[in-house]
Amino acid sequence: MVAQDESARISPEGNHYVITHGELANLIMFFPAVRMLSEPLLASVQARAGSVTARENDILFNAEIACPGFVMVTNGTVAAYQMFGPERRMIVCRVQAGEACAVTAGAMIGQRIEAISAVAETDVAGVCFPQPLFLELLDQSYAFRSFVLSILAQRLGESLTLARRLAFGGLEQRLAAALVQRGYPIEASHRELADELGSAREQISRILKDLEQRKIVQLGRRSIYILDEHKLRQIADAGDDPHRCVTSTEKPESTGASGVEGHSGLRTV
Repeated sequence: MVAQDESARISPEGNHYVITHGELANLIMFFPAVRMLSEPLLASVQARAGSVTARENDILFNAEIACPGFVMVTNGTVAAYQMFGPERRMIVCRVQAGEACAVTAGAMIGQRIEAISAVAETDVAGVCFPQPLFLELLDQSYAFRSFVLSILAQRLGESLTLARRLAFGGLEQRLAAALVQRGYPIEASHRELADELGSAREQISRILKDLEQRKIVQLGRRSIYILDEHKLRQIADAGDDPHRCVTSTEKPESTGASGVEGHSGLRTV
């Protein structure tokens, strides 16, 4: 399980840890919506936004650490997890350099996120927009407003896709989709993939071994190599078909009250 005993350094609005000229330049380079801000709004960003610095496994926010603001990442990767008890969790979103966190955007406009934790998967750098600044930019900049709406719309689309896969697909389909979306080679442990899908490591290992025997993937130490991307995509796409029937060799997944798959024992920004 990921160690979560350190918190990230995130400077709040009003203290001396304002972003530097270099951090502002990185922000402008990665995010066209920031580049399109007026000079007064850019000056406000530099004066009021805070820098984000986190080491691998640092916590950005969780039930005990309040969400500090809207986070835009310029280096590294952050994963956000929905918690289901102390030992079970499922990934909500993963944010990489050049992306902004839809979870923090939702929090800034009133969404409750007490059960969500955000953890740095690598060393991370970025910029945090406190709520007053975020709302001001949302109100005064069409480009910034369009950017925020686009990431919220993308998050909604991803949620609908996940709901469709949970309703009409199985764990194999969701795992295949997760593998297709990752870079090559896929550097992740079976436990990390289980965390991402809200499953158990044993189930993920069994499916990966089956995919290896079918020569679709090759398993290594913390690495997975895709041998037949076409077949893997076919498996992933099958989970999106609401008219697809479960074959006699497949067993539908049971779901508990939490909405994630049920299994004996206990699991993602």
